Amino acid sequence: MTLFADTLKKYLETKNTTIYTISKISGVDRTMIQHMKVGKRMPANVADVTAIAKAMMLNPSETAELLRAYHISHMGEENFFRREHVSKIISSFYDMNSADELVIPTGVQDMLEMNEALKIINGQGNINRILKAVLEIEANKKSGHIKLMVQPEYQYIFDCLTSIDFNRNNTLVEAIIVFDKNEGHKGTTYNLNILQKLVPILFQCEVFHPYYVYDNVDTLFNNTSMLPFKIITSDFVLAVSYEQDKAVLCNSQDMVALTGDTFQKSLSVANPICHTFHPTPEEYLQSTFLSDEEINAEEVHELFYQPCFPSFCPESILMDRLNTDIIPPEMQGVIADYFAKIRSKYSSHSISFTLEGLNLFMETGRVTEIPDFMYTYLTPPQRLALLKNIINSVEDGSFTPRIVRSEKLSVPSPICICAPSEQKVVIYYFSPNKGQYIFHLQELSLVHAFHDFLVYLPESSMVYSEEESKELLHSVYEKYKNLYN
Repeated sequence: MTLFADTLKKYLETKNTTIYTISKISGVDRTMIQHMKVGKRMPANVADVTAIAKAMMLNPSETAELLRAYHISHMGEENFFRREHVSKIISSFYDMNSADELVIPTGVQDMLEMNEALKIINGQGNINRILKAVLEIEANKKSGHIKLMVQPEYQYIFDCLTSIDFNRNNTLVEAIIVFDKNEGHKGTTYNLNILQKLVPILFQCEVFHPYYVYDNVDTLFNNTSMLPFKIITSDFVLAVSYEQDKAVLCNSQDMVALTGDTFQKSLSVANPICHTFHPTPEEYLQSTFLSDEEINAEEVHELFYQPCFPSFCPESILMDRLNTDIIPPEMQGVIADYFAKIRSKYSSHSISFTLEGLNLFMETGRVTEIPDFMYTYLTPPQRLALLKNIINSVEDGSFTPRIVRSEKLSVPSPICICAPSEQKVVIYYFSPNKGQYIFHLQELSLVHAFHDFLVYLPESSMVYSEEESKELLHSVYEKYKNLYN
């Protein structure tokens, strides 16, 4: 029995209806529904599931449960939960404003005064106050160094990493995090959960460097583990229990040195989870350019808030809009040649984008994937020319559009995700407050999860069909053609 069969059977019984009635109302064959009920067959598509739900008079939450069961049964638990988690991570990208300066809570300074080298701390509240103070003390030092051995279960420390300003004194924050080596959706979603917890920290804390090692997470981290979470600074070692209700604070310099050396040994066999940086204009251009091998790959999968407008931009418009004070003439020629090369290979590029992003461009002339200082917003005639080029590429078969259904997948406005191969995923994100970020995912389970999601997306219910996407492009073009003319 599949999850869908169990869910369908439950509603057939609780709604006190018959397969004959459901078949007559929904138009789905009666024998087919009978086979669905016992797990011998699956619905042909989402439309059949929706029709059956409507025939049973399911409410919205019940319909959502039936559809979820269908998707899980159709693609398998591992694929479903991995793709669901990636979509949550994409939707969770947001701009992290600078946090207010954190003041050490009253009474904590007394708790840090130690007559002996070791001090036992009981209670989650007391531990959290001590943790904040220890981190803030190190952040106030010039070129401090914080070493962390933590997991996503310790939510409070992740909150601290976004609320304390470690950038002001260039305090290096290094974290070693254990990724689950077990196969299956549990291990993959655990690793994806780590990335989701790290995203806001990477926005806020430019001096934060997370690393990973593989191990069995369930074995290492549970309520029988001996103080598994470690926070090491130049003054203190704080070891915290898995349930975060007991801790040991130590200010012995011998212990600080010992645990610091142990951390460095672990770091020597760890690898970066991702490489994150704020690019200069030259670095931005270099990072966005695919290699010839990647351009000529059989498939390149991408998700944009907007269509990749530069690739459809005539050289005349490109040269007119680029900021020549920032981009020298020789680089302008390189850019024009690069996008011409990309256009010739667009039939092998799978690109999904949002209708909201397309409308934003047509209303403002802004291309969100390019930093504002690198160009001048396009004029209305130029916007129409670019959209017409996209439509022409669709008509001649060199470009297949897929427009995202915003109610199914929320794509933040300044994001672009590119997977030129199964081994490479790059995320570009523009923060209005802090500028351009580039994330090169390094850990393979994360890379494979994002690549799989981008491959799956164009054929999923999260996007409009090819024909629907074509119709939407024509509709937008006619709307703004009438508006601007």
